[in-house]
Amino acid sequence: MVYADDLSLLDTRMKKTKKQRGFTLAELVIVVSVILILSIIAFVSYRQSQYRSDVRNGAERLASDLRHAQELSRGGIVQDQSHGADSRYGVAITSPATYLVYRDVNGNIFYDAGTDDVISQETLPSRVTMVLPNKVTYSISFPVAGDSSDTFVFESGVKLNSTPFEVTFISERVHDIKRVEVKSSGVITVL
Repeated sequence: MVYADDLSLLDTRMKKTKKQRGFTLAELVIVVSVILILSIIAFVSYRQSQYRSDVRNGAERLASDLRHAQELSRGGIVQDQSHGADSRYGVAITSPATYLVYRDVNGNIFYDAGTDDVISQETLPSRVTMVLPNKVTYSISFPVAGDSSDTFVFESGVKLNSTPFEVTFISERVHDIKRVEVKSSGVITVL
């Protein structure tokens, strides 16, 4: 004969021997939620660092190209046999996202589209723009070796008297700003 005490004892033994498997739904939801929140935070942080990097790289690249044009100009007076002009080099900012390094072929010091030789053209990433005082073409022209003149900045072919000239790089999504400054003495800095 089976007694009630024996049944409860048997039931208790079965519960102890039966192993617990899996997780409850609540535990799974909590773990997945934590992983999702951490992933979102990591993704946002990664994107912000990409935007900051693009702003910094754009400013550094413009400064590097300005220095390159300056070195080409100061490399010596090279006569262009076909035009008879000194080889003065510069950088022309043609839009908020594009600039080019040029060689002044006709000797008028500022950039003439279609006339001057384009050495290289750079386009910034789509999320970075250059902020300029006006929406026109700017030319930064460096003196040739042996020329005591200053570095010239032109706005649509008109010489600017204000120095230093500054180009600001911004990203639309992050509040990170870099500036490239060109002084009349030719000093180029990234701020």
